[in-house]
Amino acid sequence: MSRKTLDLLETFVAQGGTAVLCTPTATLSSERGEDPDLAARLAALGGPRVAGIADKAALPARQAMAEAFAGYARDVRLEHPGIENIVVTHYRKEETNFYLFVNTDRENGVDVAATVAATGCAALWKPETGEPHPIAPKEVARAEGRSTIAFYLPPAASHLIGFSAESPVAPSPDSVTPSHGSGATRGETGTRNKPSDRPLARLRAGADGETLLELPDSWDFRPLRANVLVLNDWRLHMAPEQDHPLRTMAQRLYETAFVLDVDLPRARLLIDGLLTDKVWNRSTSVAVSVSMNGQAVPGFEKGEYLDHLIREAEAGPLLKRGENRLRIQTSGFLYEPGALLHPAFLTGDFALERRGESWVPVAPKPGRKRGSWTDFGYPFYSGAGAYSQTFLLPAGANVAGGTILLRLSGVADLAEVFLNGRSVGVAAWEPWEIDLTPALRDGENHLEVRVVNSLTNILEENSKASGLLGRARIVRVG
Repeated sequence: MSRKTLDLLETFVAQGGTAVLCTPTATLSSERGEDPDLAARLAALGGPRVAGIADKAALPARQAMAEAFAGYARDVRLEHPGIENIVVTHYRKEETNFYLFVNTDRENGVDVAATVAATGCAALWKPETGEPHPIAPKEVARAEGRSTIAFYLPPAASHLIGFSAESPVAPSPDSVTPSHGSGATRGETGTRNKPSDRPLARLRAGADGETLLELPDSWDFRPLRANVLVLNDWRLHMAPEQDHPLRTMAQRLYETAFVLDVDLPRARLLIDGLLTDKVWNRSTSVAVSVSMNGQAVPGFEKGEYLDHLIREAEAGPLLKRGENRLRIQTSGFLYEPGALLHPAFLTGDFALERRGESWVPVAPKPGRKRGSWTDFGYPFYSGAGAYSQTFLLPAGANVAGGTILLRLSGVADLAEVFLNGRSVGVAAWEPWEIDLTPALRDGENHLEVRVVNSLTNILEENSKASGLLGRARIVRVG
């Protein structure tokens, strides 16, 4: 134990905290090594002793710790089976006590009754938006300065519940008391900022709920920006030349070839780093020329596709069906010629098809698709892709109460959901669930799931599965 840690522990005890000491007592400090004063200071802290703890996760150790704390009021008390997988963090910000409940079990949900040392107005806070959703007072039991609330934690899920003196403002439609009419969108009418049962009903719902609709596993797919061909197979030719007795010029010529099986009137060529390299104390750019099929590629600009240092130029007019040759030549006068250290990229409206050892740009194939977009001809695409379809809500489902969710079985890596043209939420982790209720309509609804993957695909040339990887269901809970 460090002496700094012991200083903080003494301050904690002096302010009314309790230290539970696990024997054998530490006798070594990180500052002094053997430290006789350490044990004496630890003994002076008081508090219960727990003997024989080697592994605090082992059952005997857990029981010993529980007995040691038995005489002290707990900040949080959890009830019901399965709570050993629940992790709780309590922190206070301004006048609000926040309790974060996390289910660390990735397979099993848990019904929880949590009693916390806080009172006031309770609200469920959405971590995706930072919006509070007031919970009706009748859903919270209060006694002796403590509050008890019951909820369900799905596998790998978390809930953030805050208690404050006044009801927090909740501008989201989730915090309204909706009134329903034929064809109305839920959440469009009602009284804002009035506590409702819906947030807590969502918390108390079971793992499965009632499946209203199993969506087809084929979707209309479109990438939200240009696809990319990675140009990583280069031939290097080095040509030192003597053109003057006092000046030596050296050259490096990089050449690659690729095949197009699609017309690309618009396409961008991206080159990483080389065009921005400097020499002479970064006062002079290296000499570089770029040509496509024997014609100079003009007008390289600051990049937008990936990074401003990855320069881009329009190459569409220089491309042709069949084989295309790209040459990058660098020259150095009394300095080393610039080096091409990273792949180049060609971006445009195409899909990629594997032919032998090469990837060939082809026309995108229309039709509904399922699964990872790496299987649709976008193996190195990093960005956002939109999966969309239209579904019919079963008659009466929109007025039957409860919360209606979109439940996705697999996302790589983050999804934003749009219903009838309106963003209804972001799912950045399991469980992949989004509340559709605020934008849901009777009858026909248009659903679009925009998925964003990581930069691994393009920067590491790794065709990692990306997009919607599993089935989707519309379910009602609560």
